[in-house]
Amino acid sequence: MCPLLVSESKVALDDLPPVEGEAQLGAGFPFAEEFTIWTIRIISIRRETFYGFLEAPANEYIGLLPIKYQGRLVCPGGTFKGLFFSEELRFALANGYILLEIQRAFSFKRGVNCFLGLIEQLNNMKVEAQLNNQPTIRNIAKLLMNSMYGRFGMHPSLTNTSIWTEEQINSLTNGWDILSKIDFGELSLVTTILNKEWILENLGEEVLLKHLVNMGNDTNVAIASAVTAYSRMIINSYKLQALNLGLNIYYSDTDSLVLDGPLPPEVCDSARLGMLKLEHTFKEGICVMPKVYYLEYKFLKLPGRTSYL
Repeated sequence: MCPLLVSESKVALDDLPPVEGEAQLGAGFPFAEEFTIWTIRIISIRRETFYGFLEAPANEYIGLLPIKYQGRLVCPGGTFKGLFFSEELRFALANGYILLEIQRAFSFKRGVNCFLGLIEQLNNMKVEAQLNNQPTIRNIAKLLMNSMYGRFGMHPSLTNTSIWTEEQINSLTNGWDILSKIDFGELSLVTTILNKEWILENLGEEVLLKHLVNMGNDTNVAIASAVTAYSRMIINSYKLQALNLGLNIYYSDTDSLVLDGPLPPEVCDSARLGMLKLEHTFKEGICVMPKVYYLEYKFLKLPGRTSYL
């Protein structure tokens, strides 16, 4: 396991078909048989000999490296510090960022093609459902591609609910606190929560880890963090392409861009993962914040049709 990433005219609106799905086909995902904190040289990042997460200060602003600030991800300017996925850090370094130093690193083994078969199957299901006018199946496939990986990043549940006798309740150790108790005659429905602080202080880290493993929370924050990092790399590569073409970026979120002109047609294919599709062309837009914007569409007159294109 590892810590979460912490450390941001005519208009074309491009949408990225399930970017998280494409990200899950990425170059590899971190599997932690080893958990190492060590000192690492910057040159090993540039030579791609390290894979994992690094805590490091960085410089410059292009909007490619996020840090968590007051509960939100932002891309700051100037000198800032964060914990970054090694592949995303290399992407930023290749596009103008300056790495000042590396303070510590968490090393992982690279797992290849972990979700390849599943994501390709779900994408084929989505495309076929769209062709066959089956919106429910399409939406389910898209939801699974976009959201399923988040299961790896869930906060573990530390509660346990059981039906106990009074004798069992009285035998509870200090390692558990009672959250609620509903009596049913001689039995009670009891919800308890693991007292991590007491176990760590009195029984040690090894016993606490055993309790956490036994609670069955199969999560892997490293995998969830890697998926989101790969997703940012995909959408950010299109941002850089737009800037290189002299276009202005008015709005962007995890899977969309609002530009003042079109991107090349070769990057637009709604059936392929990681490619864009031109969703709308509109005259004017007001982008207030992520997921909040106003669009005034451009209307075209066609014989027998009054709706916009």
